[in-house]
Amino acid sequence: MTLKEHLQRHIDAALGPENRWYCSEFYGREITDGDVLLEYFIKHGGAEFFGEPRRRNVATTDHALAR
Repeated sequence: MTLKEHLQRHIDAALGPENRWYCSEFYGREITDGDVLLEYFIKHGGAEFFGEPRRRNVATTDHALAR
């Protein structure tokens, strides 16, 4: 998975219906602003494992092995 694909998965999750529901519950009103959703996602653990899948993939690439 490329970094761009990995990042897009997190953005999709942050802007998706599940995070939108949790964020809206937190603020007590419907939240549709993408910036607010992303901030909520990051601050409330949605990005906790952001680097995990990429770290495993990066460790096996030729670039990482050349070091």
